[in-house]
Amino acid sequence: MHIRLAGLQDLPALIAIDSVARQDLHRAEQIADWLAQYRCLVAEVQGNVAAYAVMHRHFFGCAFIEMLMVGEGHRCAGLGAALLARTQAECRGQKLFTSTKSLQ
Repeated sequence: MHIRLAGLQDLPALIAIDSVARQDLHRAEQIADWLAQYRCLVAEVQGNVAAYAVMHRHFFGCAFIEMLMVGEGHRCAGLGAALLARTQAECRGQKLFTSTKSLQ
């Protein structure tokens, strides 16, 4: 696994692994906005984007993980945990927030 900063060139790959974007055009537009405005990290497996995380600082000036998405074929492999750890390390002791949503 390799974690790196994402760029606009990653948009098609992020849409492809995002289970919501495949059904919702608004999410695809949202991903493009995230890439243009916020810090977005991708986790690659064998050179292919397999997961991504988006962080911004609009939550009372603190870091906030807006999105964490792991492609269906790569779930339960530690990619999400690795992206969380990398984001946390980049905050260097500052507050880091997130929220979760259960999909049923």
